[in-house]
Amino acid sequence: MRKLREVQYAARLEQKYSKNELLERYMNQVYFGDGAYGIAVASRTFFGKAPAQLTPPEAALLAGKIRAPESLDPRADPLPVQERRDQVLRMMRRAGSLDPAQLEQSLATPLRLAPQEPPTSIRAPHFVDYVKREATGIDALGDSRESRSRQLFTGGYRIETTLDPKAFDAASRAVGRNLGARGDPEVAMATVQPGDGAIRLLFGGRDKARRFDLASQGRRQPGSSFKPFVYLAALRAGIDPRTPFDASSPKVLEYQGDTFTVDNSEGVGVGASTVDNAMTHSINTVFAQLTLEVGPSNVTRTAETLGVDSVGDNVGSRPAVGLGGLRKGVTPLEQAAAFAAFAAKGTYAEPYAIVRIVDRSGEEVYRRRQDTKGAFSANEAGVLNAALESVVRDGTGVAAAIDRPVAGKTGTTQNYGDAWFVGYVPQLSTAVWVGQPDQVVPMLSVHGRRVTGGSFPAQIWADYMREAVAPLPVEDIFVASPDSLSLRVPQPPPPPAVPPPDAAVPPPAEAPLPPTVTPPVSAPTTIVSPPPTAKPNVTTTSTVPATTTTTAKPRIR
Repeated sequence: MRKLREVQYAARLEQKYSKNELLERYMNQVYFGDGAYGIAVASRTFFGKAPAQLTPPEAALLAGKIRAPESLDPRADPLPVQERRDQVLRMMRRAGSLDPAQLEQSLATPLRLAPQEPPTSIRAPHFVDYVKREATGIDALGDSRESRSRQLFTGGYRIETTLDPKAFDAASRAVGRNLGARGDPEVAMATVQPGDGAIRLLFGGRDKARRFDLASQGRRQPGSSFKPFVYLAALRAGIDPRTPFDASSPKVLEYQGDTFTVDNSEGVGVGASTVDNAMTHSINTVFAQLTLEVGPSNVTRTAETLGVDSVGDNVGSRPAVGLGGLRKGVTPLEQAAAFAAFAAKGTYAEPYAIVRIVDRSGEEVYRRRQDTKGAFSANEAGVLNAALESVVRDGTGVAAAIDRPVAGKTGTTQNYGDAWFVGYVPQLSTAVWVGQPDQVVPMLSVHGRRVTGGSFPAQIWADYMREAVAPLPVEDIFVASPDSLSLRVPQPPPPPAVPPPDAAVPPPAEAPLPPTVTPPVSAPTTIVSPPPTAKPNVTTTSTVPATTTTTAKPRIR
C-alpha cells in the first residue's frame, strides 16, 4: 500500500510540475548528511557559502552525497567521499558540463571543508544517534540500511521513543556534581526498564560533540561487576552460596594443568568466606575458585544469555572471566540490560529505543513488539538479589544507598583504569562507567582519591537515581532464600604446593587480567550528528518515565 501511494503521488506531481521544478523542489529538501536538509543548508554546512558560489568539485561532492548521506561523511572518512565526487565530475564531463581542462583541474582539487559548527543543543545527542542506528534495522522503512536511512530523513515520520528527558537532565547534574571539572575522567551511563527493555537513558559522555557513544558502543573491562554472572552460573550448577571457601591471599589455583595466583585487594586474606560474603566484599580469591568450580565456559554462556555480546569470543575458557577478564569488554547498556533481568525475576528484555513510527498521513508503519525471554528462574534471581542488596547495604557499594531498596555491584579494573557501579531498583536498572575514553589510564588521584567502583561511579549512580526514581513508588526487590533451590556444597580441590616461578599473577580485587585490546579512538564513520533544527517536544505520564514524540524529517528525541 505504501509503494502504491508513492506511485500515485509521483504521477500527480509530474502532471503539476516540470522536471526542472521537481528537481528544484527535491534539492531544496533532500538530506545531505550532518543534519543538513536542502542544498542551501548543505552548502553552508560543508563549504560555508551559498549554492551559487559552489565550485564544480564542491557541487559534485554534494551531489554525490545524496545517495548515501550518512556513510559518505567527508569529515569522518574523506577517501570514499573523494572517490564518489570524482565519479560525479566524470559524469559531468560526459554530459558536457565540464571541458577537459576543467575536469583535470577539478579532479586535482583536494577536499576543503568549512570548519564544523559547534555541537547542537539537542538534549541527548547520543540517544538520537542510537535511534538512527536502530531505525536502519527496521524492515518497514525499506529493503536495505541505506534505503531505510534515506527514508528516515525524507519520509516525514514521527518517531516515538523511550527516552526520559528528565532522567537525562538528572544524569547531567549527577555527573557535573561529581566529575565536572576540566581534566576529570569521562562518564557513561545507561538506564533500562526491567521486564520491558525500554532504554530510558543513554548518557554517552560529557562531550556532546564526541560522536562515539560510550554508553552503547564503548566496550571496557567490567572488573568485579562481572561477578554476578559467576554467582548466577554457580546457582544454576547447584552450588549453595553459603558454601565456605578459602579466602586467603595470595591464592594459588590450578586449571587445566596450569597454575596461577590470585590476589585480593591490597593482598589481604580473610580466612574462610562464603560466596555471599565474597560478593558483599568483592573477594577475588573466592570468585576465582567458584569460576573453576562451575567452569569458565558456563560463566560466559550465562552472560551471553543475558545479552552480553560474544563473551565466549572474548575469553574462550580462560578462568580470568570470573574476575571480569575480557578482551573486548562490555558496554554500559549491556550491563544495565543484564542487571535489569535480575530485577525482573529472571526475565531478560532486549533493550530498545523506538516505540513506534507514524508516517506523514498518520498511519502507523512500525510498533515495537515485546522481545523478552525467561533467562533463569525467579528464585535464582531472588537469591542473587539478596546477595547484591548486601553489597549496597554492607559492602563495597554503600555509597549507592538511597532511600529505597537497592541492589548492585561495584567493579574496578587493574591499575584503576575502569570503574563501574551497576545497580537497580524494581523499576529501573542503571550502569555507570568512569574512565578515560580513548585509552586505559590509571585513575590514581582524582580529586585526591583513587577511583574505584565504590567511589565516583556509586556516588553518581545514587545522585542520578534519587531524581530518576522520585516519581516512582517505593518497592521491595524480590529476594529468595537459597533453601528455595536444590543446591549442594562443593568440595574445592586442594591447591598445588608451590607455584612455578613464572606463574601469571592476576591483578588485585575487582581487577581482571590486563586487557589486550584498547577501546576505539575514533567513532565509526556511519554515525552522524542529529539535525540542528530539532526541538524537544516532550510528553510525560504520571507513573513511568516520559517518552518523547517528535515530528517530520525526523526530529528524534
